[in-house]
Amino acid sequence: MNRTLLLLLAAAGLVTSGCYTRLTDCATADHEHGPDEVEDEVEDDTTDDELGDDDDSTDAQVGDDDDATDDGLGDDDDATDPPEQPSCTYAGFPALLHQAILDDTNPAQPLFTYQARDSEYEPFDELRIASYQAEPYFGPSQPGSFSLAGSNYADCALCVLLITDCDEAYSCDRVFFADAGTVDVFSMGSAGTNFSATLTDVVFQEVEIDSDTYVSTPVPGGDTWCVDGFQIDLVTQGPY
Repeated sequence: MNRTLLLLLAAAGLVTSGCYTRLTDCATADHEHGPDEVEDEVEDDTTDDELGDDDDSTDAQVGDDDDATDDGLGDDDDATDPPEQPSCTYAGFPALLHQAILDDTNPAQPLFTYQARDSEYEPFDELRIASYQAEPYFGPSQPGSFSLAGSNYADCALCVLLITDCDEAYSCDRVFFADAGTVDVFSMGSAGTNFSATLTDVVFQEVEIDSDTYVSTPVPGGDTWCVDGFQIDLVTQGPY
């Protein structure tokens, strides 16, 4: 199956029509247009730790000056090599409308697509899951746990993206591609059956997608979008 670039969705017929279901509960995740507060929390913890280390260092010096010197060096080494924290420019996705469609017009090339929008008006952001179920990709067509680690848009069987500031013609400002995290699918099947899934620890990188090769390349200094605990539960529609 030939892969279709997201920015050409309207021409490609990748589910630009259909029947969106309005979500009454938009608290599936918090969408923060700004850096997370992880760094502030780390700084607070560091302050507490430093105060504790000073007290311990003072006690050690009273008992043994040599030991205090050794302990101080050890603490400095640990402080210079803190564990790396994932940095998320944005967090969560507040879905307002969503739909799932299985396009099996050509039985040899079925394509499943899930779309969630944050607004019923343009411009809107959209979270999209596409499962290319035909060869050579053999994307998911039934329940399972599917890792997104190391994915690239050029060859992903299960492609998860976020596109931002789009109009109805799918002229969008930016594309984010998920290359980390897990999609747990609990229910999936033909049109008329329920699609139920959860996105866990999914990390989207801002990317550019080559219009010829469809290779997704991270934008230098680009933003990162993290989505965790995003739950999906709705009936799959047939093609329109």
